[in-house]
Amino acid sequence: MTSGEVFGEAWEALRSERAAARARLGELHRQLEEVEGRLRDLDAVITGFRRLSLAPGVEERSQQEAALEDASNEQDDEGDAREPGAPSSTSTPKKRRIRSTDLVATLVNQATEPMTRDQIVNAFEVHIGFPKSWANPRNAVGNALNRAAKAGRVQTLPGDTFAPREWRGDPPEGQADE
Repeated sequence: MTSGEVFGEAWEALRSERAAARARLGELHRQLEEVEGRLRDLDAVITGFRRLSLAPGVEERSQQEAALEDASNEQDDEGDAREPGAPSSTSTPKKRRIRSTDLVATLVNQATEPMTRDQIVNAFEVHIGFPKSWANPRNAVGNALNRAAKAGRVQTLPGDTFAPREWRGDPPEGQADE
């Protein structure tokens, strides 16, 4: 074998190994983006739970919710504490999808009694807040409420009133005949 042939084989082996490493790196980047997206979604729900735990008319915070809050205060790769929902130092900022149906269902299910649509919209604004990207927050919360009711995540009562999924009481006074 000539030195040119040895060089040619080594060259091809290196190029092949480099292409495989580049493909693996691309796959790892895709997996990282997927996991970071899931983490942002979980942080948004945890933040919603935290805000709900401070709402009047909402039952006391459970140990499970406290554990969720503790989990949201993890550290990034450099060991710096970061706010829930904040991207890690290695990620690029992305537009975050608001899980409004989850947040509305959580809000209603944490309540101790049924709430009207207006009360739910007001509670959402006070305890969770309307994202700046929502052109019509009232409509967005109303649509999320309708999706939650359709999915069976909250109960629909007469008089445009909604109750926690497990609630078994009577409708609020003055709404039983509507």
